[in-house]
Amino acid sequence: MSVKKKDILIVDDSELIAERLSLLLQEQESVGFVSKAYNHESAFRQLEQRNPQVVILDINLGSVNGIQLLSMIKEKYPDKIVMMFTNHANPYYRTLCKKAGADYFLDKSKDFELIPDIIDSLD
Repeated sequence: MSVKKKDILIVDDSELIAERLSLLLQEQESVGFVSKAYNHESAFRQLEQRNPQVVILDINLGSVNGIQLLSMIKEKYPDKIVMMFTNHANPYYRTLCKKAGADYFLDKSKDFELIPDIIDSLD
């Protein structure tokens, strides 16, 4: 049985983190195309052009924070799976992100290696 490949959009203002995550995901059989965006404008362009099934989103993005972007994504694309991936993995931000529609909330310092398994588990 073939695995349905999922396209992924990584939105992070750190090119280093985005590149590391991209390389990790490209090794997964369940991952199709991986695109990267470093701010909210680029993220929306990628959402419209590539139509990824999964968005991995940082909270700190500069002019529009990741929680605001999460709300905008869920409003316009309610079917997208959004994983918040942040250094601010405290209960306050977890609650804000869940209220805004996050499907997952992951700590960059502890949960990096969990992402491929989560992607594999998605239908």
